Parts: sequence; structure tokens; C-alpha cells
Amino acid sequence: MIKQTVYQYGKKVYKRMPEGAKKRFHKASQKALYSHHTTNIPVVGPSKESIRDWIAAHKRPVSIVIPSYNDYPLLKACIESIYDTCAHLEYEIIVSDDYCQPENRELLKTLESDRVKVVFREERGGFAKNVNTGMKHAKHDILLLNSDIIALPDWLDVLQYSAYAIDEKIGMVSPKLVYPDGRIQYGGTYHARVIAPQWFGHKYVGRAASDIQTCVPGYNRTISGACAYIRREVYEELGGLDENFWLGFEDVDYGLQAWAKQYRCYYNPASILIHYESATRGYSQGKRELASMRYFWRRWEKLFINRPSLVSTKGTLKLDYVISDAAPALWRSYVEQQVHEMDKFGHDAVLHVIEAGQPDELLIDSIGTRESLKITCDYGAADTVWLSALEHGRAVYLLPDIESTQFPHDRNQQVTIVAGYQPEFNYITPNRWAANQLQAETAWESSARVVPALDLAHKQMARKKLIMTFDLDDKSRATVETQASVNGLKVAHHTTTDMSVEKLAELRGQVPMFVVQGKVFTNSFVSLALMSLGGVLLSPMEDKARYEVMDGYNSLSFKDRAQLAKTINDLHDDEINRTELTANAQQTITLYAGRSSRDTEAALQLIAESLL
Repeated sequence: MIKQTVYQYGKKVYKRMPEGAKKRFHKASQKALYSHHTTNIPVVGPSKESIRDWIAAHKRPVSIVIPSYNDYPLLKACIESIYDTCAHLEYEIIVSDDYCQPENRELLKTLESDRVKVVFREERGGFAKNVNTGMKHAKHDILLLNSDIIALPDWLDVLQYSAYAIDEKIGMVSPKLVYPDGRIQYGGTYHARVIAPQWFGHKYVGRAASDIQTCVPGYNRTISGACAYIRREVYEELGGLDENFWLGFEDVDYGLQAWAKQYRCYYNPASILIHYESATRGYSQGKRELASMRYFWRRWEKLFINRPSLVSTKGTLKLDYVISDAAPALWRSYVEQQVHEMDKFGHDAVLHVIEAGQPDELLIDSIGTRESLKITCDYGAADTVWLSALEHGRAVYLLPDIESTQFPHDRNQQVTIVAGYQPEFNYITPNRWAANQLQAETAWESSARVVPALDLAHKQMARKKLIMTFDLDDKSRATVETQASVNGLKVAHHTTTDMSVEKLAELRGQVPMFVVQGKVFTNSFVSLALMSLGGVLLSPMEDKARYEVMDGYNSLSFKDRAQLAKTINDLHDDEINRTELTANAQQTITLYAGRSSRDTEAALQLIAESLL
């Protein structure tokens, strides 16, 4: 209430200010906001020092092409910022004027120097024609740059490094663009297929430049025409922008043309520039923008908004499952089970196992032209699958969980994994929590929810006086050992880190009375596997997997060590409740193991038939 009152009072005071005072207030507040939004920007990826070292050894000349239209003050500031930040580089600046007015030409001539050349067009042609005029005069790699941009230190170093030192197939690179107040204007391009499928949007708009999630470099669906590094060989193969666009979509089209020619687009947020584009610009467009939009979709609709069905006339699918060596062994067993079941259902299902890290180029070449569903099964395979599905087939992400939760103490790894959750994927999530968390962290929606479960249920056996624990801390181990001695039970401690089907079979033979789970998992997959050991599952109290791991029905939850000890003591002599809990647990495993493959098949059928 107090905050709202102060805000309303402040608005009244501002309205009464003289115009000069308003300008000074706006400038001061914008400066303060910029500092707030850009302080301590983290580096995720190569350090600035390593990039500078690479530039010192490998730098090459660049032609900076700036289209101009009645923008002398902005253009002058832009060029001065290039002088300030690129003194150590070899470059030329080509200004292409599309305003075509005599008075403006005289102003632009004052900017000419040994490094700056101004090209005057005879008549207005729009953005694409103006850019192409400048590009025709370029001698080197091309850096397309809007005139309403202020360059910041290292911007061009990072772009050139990204174009040559990361992946030889990268042909175009875009930076992070921020408004004058330090909020993000551009953080990569995505097809807005959920909120407005006729448009492409900018990622991370409005977030602080220092937000670590926005600082992860990676492949980009296309480029930003406001700033893009274009390798010379790419320009020579593609030529300039399509001049049938007047305003809008020409940059998106150009990046997609590059992808079609096997050149990749990339986003590196370590390169930062200030962009004075209106911070309030939305989806509302004029006649020329709408005409450009319709022209664009006549070319690209089959790739984005009117995609052909991938279901054969017999109702079957081609399925390329891809999993990396970073995936836990137990999850890999589940994926193998899925592939086997899909084969039994009559589909053409293949499992590809790759090394995590860099994209597997051999596999991309192998399945890239295949009209199949390409299914990544873990974060280590995400880039490979995404790259293989851009032109043919569709990309699916079979999420084991929100995988960033596997690295609670490694923030860089967390944000790198989440950045790999690209909007082009169709997501199959393991439960409600994962679906909601995916949308909260990325804005992308889940296509389906399927509870993953291995077929591990077995008949009840007489239980031995044994407690098996998994992933307990030292104090919890001591608690279990103390209670076990009171009840005459033995204890065996284990971890789930390297759990496999083979290990589970070995442990199942020891027929424990209790199985104590120490970790809180974000889905039920491991908990269901631990239930299969046959003992009563005792797990920490949490709600992420409560729809499958049901307290009092197929397991019991504990909130602390005291309750854990009491539960063991109470159930030790209660064979009736132990029997019912374990019977319900085996029934739960059977239910989900029986449904998971069929539910996945149904989800894949819908994805294969989707237009988007």
C-alpha cells in the first residue's frame, strides 16, 4: 500500500516537472538502471582473455556495413563507438544512405575518413536494398550493423572468434543487444509457434543483461539484422538479402537461407551492444511489415507452420532415439526398453549412442535428411538432435527430468542445460512438476506427460531382516544403523549414482525388508526402481512425484531422521501393512511400465501429425 502511494505521488511530481528537468531525470534514471542491469555480467563459455589471445593470433579484416536513413546523430555516435572499441582490429566502415536527400548527404560526407566510406543511393529502396548496396562495396567478412547501436568493448572480437574458433560450420553470429537501460532487446531468435506462430520473436526480452541464463552461447535459429557477423564465403554463396522484403523478416530469411546451405547461425552473448530500438515495440505491424510477413511464409511455411505428416500410410513412424554417455545407466535402460517396444509396435525405431559434448557430426549427416522423429533422451544429445531436425523431421525431447537439478552446485552447468531446451523441441515430460518447471524456466510447453518406468515388478518373496539405504548422509546412516540394531536388522548402504538394471537384479536377490531413499528426486523414475527391490520404500517427504510415489499407499514418507527411525520401528513387526505397501508398489510399477511405451507412442503420433 505504501509503495503504491509513493509511486502515484511520484507520477504526479514528474508530470509537474519542466521539460528540461524531465530530460535530466530520465537520463539519470536510465544511467542508474543500466548500471543495475549490467553489473557483474557472468561469463559462460570461453573467457574474454582467451578470446583476446585468439584474436591477437588470428584476427582478420572486417567490412562493417551500416545502412543509414536520416539518422546522422545516431550514426555518428555509432561510428565513434566503433573507433573506441576496435582500434586493435583491421576494418572498414561502409555507410549506405537510403534517405537520398541533399542536406543529409552533406552531413554524411563529414563522417568520411580513411576507414569510413559513404555510399549514396539514388532512390529509396528499403532496408534490404540499402544493406545490399553497402555489402556490394565490402571487401572482407561482413559485419551488418544498425546505425542506432553503440558498440561496447570486445564486441567484434567475440563475434569473429565465434565465427571461426567454435565450429567450422558456423557462418553467421549474432550478439546480445540491450536497451539503454541494460535490459535485453535481443538474446537469440525463436519461432513463436505457441504464442503467435506467424512471427519470430527475440529470446529473453526485458530481462537484465546480467541474468546468467541469458549469458549462455549456442546455436541460433537465425540472426538479428541489427547486428550480425557474416563470413565472406557465406555472403559469396548466398548473395545479399532478398530485396522483395521492404521491412521485416529479411534478417530471419537470410539466416534460414544460411542454414539451408549448411551454414550454422550462432548467438554469443559475450558480445554486447546497446540498441536504441524502441523498448515498447510489440507484434503490431504496418502494411509493409505485414506484406513482408506474407512473402516470408510463402517461402517457409512447409518448414514451420504447415509441416507434412511423418506418419506413414500404414500408421507407422520412423524414430531416431539419441542418448549420450552422460545419461545415467538406469535411464539408458529405459530408453532401450522404449526402442524395443516401439519396434514391437511396428515402428522403425533406432537407438544411437553418442559422446556428450560437441555435436556428433557423423550422426547429424546420417539422420539429418531422414524424415523421422529425432528424439533426444538427455542433455548430452540435445545439440546433435536439434541440428539434425532443423530441415527434415521433427525434434522431440524425452525429458528424464529437469536435468539442471542434477547439478545443484554448478550454476554454469545448470544454465547451459536449460539453454539447450530449445523451443523447436516437442517435449515429453515425466510428470506435472517437470512440465510446469519447464514452462517456468523456458516458457516452452510440454506436448505430453508420460511417467517413465522400467518393467521390474516381480512376485512377493519372504523378506530378510535387512535395510537397504540409498544416498543417505552420514547422520541419516547413523540413525538407520542405531534403529536397525534395536530391531535386530542388518544395514547395507548404497548409492543410486551408478544404478543399473543389473545392479537392481543383484540387490533384489537380497530381499530387503526396507528400502530407504535419501535423495529427493524430481520424478518417480528412480523411486519406482527402488520399489522393485521388494522392501517398503521410505522416502523423504516432497511433492514433485506425489502422484506416483504415494505416501501411505505404495510407500511411506518421512520429514526428518526421528520420523524415519520411528517408521522403521513401527513397521518392523507390522507384516500386514508391509505386505500391503509392497503389493501396491509392485502394482504401481506394473501399471506405469505397461503404460509408458503406449503413452509415448500416442504422444509421438500426435507430434508427427502436428502442423507446427
